[in-house]
Amino acid sequence: MFNVMKLFSIPSSCYHHFRHLTAIKLRNELTTRQCHTTTLPSSRRRPGPSTTKIPPKGWYSIKDDPFGESLVVLGPGLRRDDGSVVDGGIGRFFTKMTERGCFPLKLLLAFLSGICGAFAFAPYYIFPCFIISFCSLICLLFRTGSYKESFITGWVFGFGYFLAGLYWIAYPLIFYYLDSFWWLIPVAIIVIPSILALYHGVCAAILYKLNNGKAITFSIYFLCLWIILEALRNTFCTGFPWLIAGYSLANWLPLIQAASWFGVFGLSFVSLSVPVACFLALNAQLNNGWTKFRIVICTLLITIPFASFLYGWNRLNTADIKLSSYHKVKIVQPNINELLTIETMDRNADKIIQLAKLNPAEDKGLLYVLFPEGALNHLSKEKLMQLIQKSVPRYGYLIGGGDRVDYDRRLAWNSVFVLDHSGNVTDVYDKTHLVPFGEYVPFSKELNAVVSNFTNAFLSFSKGSGPRTIIPEANFSFTPSICYESLFARDSINRTDPPQLLINFTTDMWYKDSSGPYQHFDMSRIRAVEFGIPLIRVASTGISGVIDPYGRVLAQLALNDEGIISSYIPLALQSKSFYLTYGDTPILLFLASILLYNYLISRRKT
Repeated sequence: MFNVMKLFSIPSSCYHHFRHLTAIKLRNELTTRQCHTTTLPSSRRRPGPSTTKIPPKGWYSIKDDPFGESLVVLGPGLRRDDGSVVDGGIGRFFTKMTERGCFPLKLLLAFLSGICGAFAFAPYYIFPCFIISFCSLICLLFRTGSYKESFITGWVFGFGYFLAGLYWIAYPLIFYYLDSFWWLIPVAIIVIPSILALYHGVCAAILYKLNNGKAITFSIYFLCLWIILEALRNTFCTGFPWLIAGYSLANWLPLIQAASWFGVFGLSFVSLSVPVACFLALNAQLNNGWTKFRIVICTLLITIPFASFLYGWNRLNTADIKLSSYHKVKIVQPNINELLTIETMDRNADKIIQLAKLNPAEDKGLLYVLFPEGALNHLSKEKLMQLIQKSVPRYGYLIGGGDRVDYDRRLAWNSVFVLDHSGNVTDVYDKTHLVPFGEYVPFSKELNAVVSNFTNAFLSFSKGSGPRTIIPEANFSFTPSICYESLFARDSINRTDPPQLLINFTTDMWYKDSSGPYQHFDMSRIRAVEFGIPLIRVASTGISGVIDPYGRVLAQLALNDEGIISSYIPLALQSKSFYLTYGDTPILLFLASILLYNYLISRRKT
């Protein structure tokens, strides 16, 4: 052992005397004090007398302390028989977090861990932050003493997680609507993360109920329950899929290939297996509990991401980039970052027409000229015809986003229009999954008297009929999605009639240079891997790109760039992916089965 005291030139006799006195003191405490089992949560007590000379069997072990004496090991760290901490380092820190007097410090750690976890997502991609964040959370939840403590710990973690990851939600109010809606800024920054954090709080409370004091059982509960609640968050109340754990792997191209089998929740299983394995290893190391079964479980958990990586690496190495020899797309990114007004219409219309001007080389084969969400709103009828004449070849189509309004019925839709080279509208797609409070006001009829005072008679968008496949005369099918819809697999495609191409029309100008546009791009890219279908992303200010069925970005326009992309369309995979056929059902049934089996086994043993 390294002699720290000698480093400071303390005489050797004083140092050994200090060790001797400390060892005698600790030994006397262990032999004279009584260990009260009531200091442990009632759900974790073992049968036996309430007062003994040593802790109940199964809840302690003997370990040599740094001074050569024997100490009792309780829980995740070293304790005296009265429950106070006597060891140092990480074990002392996490054990101290379980003491009632340290609850505020525990909440601070949970909050900081949540913030740390947000840095695993775009544009940072610091996956070690994800491991540290969730490993810390599991350690904190493993030794909570009540439902209330568990719920608050989980909620505080979630609040920090969503606060750091979704700060950009307030950007539209700050940069575009500050004069009218300044009072909503605290709602966007504080209230929305607070509501989303309830999922994490509920998860923590359920884990407390299921916790039987065994680290392996608790880890399995955490892994399954966390992903199931992510799936619930993705669906309940229109759904909010941002910061799902699986998206932390978006920058690891081999790893995201597993999405072709089990979707983004399968990626969550892969990503969460790493911090869970780290928790089990830390717990075993601190408690001297490296059993054969624990070694097997940790090995299996670590094997999951390694196996996924090897599968993805092999899949990418054996996959060729196949492009159509006839069908092309021309993506127009005008970089319009200002609100639509009478003054800006002509200027932006001229910019769009100039960018989309047809080149002689493009006047061959089928060409889809693509414009982002809302771009056609900047064009008058005359300007639109001028745009078509200059940008759409004889065998081409102009496809772009704009508002469709029925003034007689006072209805409006956020739509994508398909126009041929003559200016005829051949098809229209209306957005189905609308953004609450952004594109419609929930309970608008019930709240009309209140809402109208703040929205200036805002006309909400109406919902479309759902995702569908559009087949123009050129017989190359595609499925459009508008902005938010690409985040939901169920709203991105018609599974019974899958297309040859996915096209996402969006505008992320609201979020400036924040992490929002980068996260949006990554989440859309996962859809291409899930379905085995190429995806074209058309964004007003970026990020626009051409993505093949394996999630590889073939061409891209960066955020806040102005320009075009001309590319042949990648071909979809010949066979349907497992996920396209079965969706999220297999992975959720698998997790629910493990959760139920784990519960029944733990109940039978107790």
